[in-house]
Amino acid sequence: MKAWIVLVSAMWMAGAQAQTLNGVKVEPANAKVGEAVKITAMFDPTDNVNCGIRLRFGDGTESLVRLNKANEIPHVVSRSYAKAGQFKIEANPVKVGGSFKCAGKTQSTMLTVAAPAPVAAAPASAPTAAAKTPEANKPALCPEGWTWPKPDKTPKPKPLTVVPKQVPKCQSPNSAAPVI
Repeated sequence: MKAWIVLVSAMWMAGAQAQTLNGVKVEPANAKVGEAVKITAMFDPTDNVNCGIRLRFGDGTESLVRLNKANEIPHVVSRSYAKAGQFKIEANPVKVGGSFKCAGKTQSTMLTVAAPAPVAAAPASAPTAAAKTPEANKPALCPEGWTWPKPDKTPKPKPLTVVPKQVPKCQSPNSAAPVI
């Protein structure tokens, strides 16, 4: 009877042994902001799964993962990064819930995320003769269909006369008077 208990205990211990975390990789190792990357945590053996890991993504976020099914090994996560930079991705063996801590040491890899390429600006065209005058550019300040009033041809006031500054406004297509 004693030999049978030792045999059953040895079989239980062999089946309950946690997997060994043996690597982590990221594909592609060089990505762009917003581009999906695949992070893979690898283990040995791949059967009798029952352990936990913490994945740290290098951007301040992390994920606790309890692995308890054979189809969860290797453990694959797909995600993207919102900012450019260098990110150290780590897989740490830890206890999660009722699982064992995965065996092995912390595994890490580096990811480089580049900023997206700047959008090329349209080439500047040469200004037309009409656009060279300041008044030619003022209609662009008005809403579509509105116009800029023509300059006032009133005589200039005499020296030392205080006259409030008048700022022209856009004119509605429905009225001849400027909108104030």
